[in-house]
Amino acid sequence: MQKASVKLHLGDAASALEIVRDIYDESVRTSNSIVELESLLLLTRLSDQPAYWDAAGRIVNERVWFGKKRMLDFGRIEYLLDRGNNAEAASLTGVDFLGVENDGEDLELRGCGLSRRECA
Repeated sequence: MQKASVKLHLGDAASALEIVRDIYDESVRTSNSIVELESLLLLTRLSDQPAYWDAAGRIVNERVWFGKKRMLDFGRIEYLLDRGNNAEAASLTGVDFLGVENDGEDLELRGCGLSRRECA
C-alpha cells in the first residue's frame, strides 16, 4: 500500500493503480477486510469504477467506521477535482470550487466568510 501511495503522490497514477489492484485482489482472496478497505480507499481515488465505491461503502457501513467514511468521501471529492469535475465535487461538499478558483478566494478563508481581499 505504501508503494502505491508513494507512486500516486509522485504522479505515477497508472503504476499506483496496478499495484493497488493486485493488493485488493489478494485481500479479497484472503478475506482480509482491513487491507481490502485500505486498498479500496486508494482505488476510489484512482478509479471511477462503481464496484470499488460500493465495496468500500459496504465495509465502512458494516463496521460503522466514520473516519473511514470521511476518507472515502474526501477521496471521491479529490478524484472529481483532479479530473476537473468541480460541479459534482461541489455538490458533495457544498463549496463552489469554481467560484473559489475564479475569484481567488482561499477555502479556509471562505469557511470563515472572508475573502483574501478582506483579510489583507
